[in-house]
Amino acid sequence: MRTFADLADSIRKTLTIDPAAVIEIAACRARQEHRACAAMGWHRSFLACAEWSFGLTWAEAETVRDNAIACAERAKLSPIERWARTAELHAEIAETAIPPRHAEAAQLREGAAALRSLLRAA
Repeated sequence: MRTFADLADSIRKTLTIDPAAVIEIAACRARQEHRACAAMGWHRSFLACAEWSFGLTWAEAETVRDNAIACAERAKLSPIERWARTAELHAEIAETAIPPRHAEAAQLREGAAALRSLLRAA
């Protein structure tokens, strides 16, 4: 029997989702959930458990795939561009913080612009 960790490793290597593995993992999860519901006295059908577990397993697999694709794309960037994008992300976080930290966000954006100017000069 495959585990989700095995599926995740496979997705990271191939950037594709194996539907057979998803079905196998979802069926195992559905059996576990159905048993747990029965043990608690809940009357939940196996089909309902299977529907929930398949949706959850597929969504998790898609998330792993999307993250692997994003990491592969990010690895193609130069280190300076990665730092600039990270600085912009942190600036956005500072802007939307409670309370907003506008001065910090401005410094981060200035730093990102300086990094990009270094990149253009090189």
